[in-house]
Amino acid sequence: MAAGPQGALFVACGYGSNLLHKFDADGKWVKSFGGRGEGDGKFKTCHGLALDSRGSGPPRLLVADRENRRLVHLTTDLEWVGVHAEELRRPCAISIRGEQSAVAELEGRVTILDGSGKPAAFLGDNPDRKQWANFKVPAGQMQEGIFTAPHGLSYDREGNHYVQDWNATGRVTKLRRVSKQ
Repeated sequence: MAAGPQGALFVACGYGSNLLHKFDADGKWVKSFGGRGEGDGKFKTCHGLALDSRGSGPPRLLVADRENRRLVHLTTDLEWVGVHAEELRRPCAISIRGEQSAVAELEGRVTILDGSGKPAAFLGDNPDRKQWANFKVPAGQMQEGIFTAPHGLSYDREGNHYVQDWNATGRVTKLRRVSKQ
């Protein structure tokens, strides 16, 4: 879910219909958009949502289209704008801070994107592909600062990241922001 202008709520149904739904501030259904597929306006597991207020125009909805391995922009009226980032490792969640966005990728990393959707950094990139998106990685095999299946994330006000790995034991990692010297 994501909150939008005038109290609107946006809900992704990525494990079923692959539709995005818009509700008004009173909870009344307004519109649905999408469906399963690979082209413009279609999704394969629409997952995380974020309201993207970057840029000079009106805010847009940023959608993690997980199995199409991309982030896409829609207007807040659920109209297709275009692809924001591609070739991601199954993006699950998005958090925006300033001009950057952090993307939790189920296949073992977090990617930081600049405002144009280009990778600026990769965090916690797991070199062991057998651990990517693997729910059953034992806690003893997990390494500090290396992810197995990032599924959720958020920035705090200081710019630190909190990343939630999807696994049987549960794990939240805090990555502290460091200053450039």
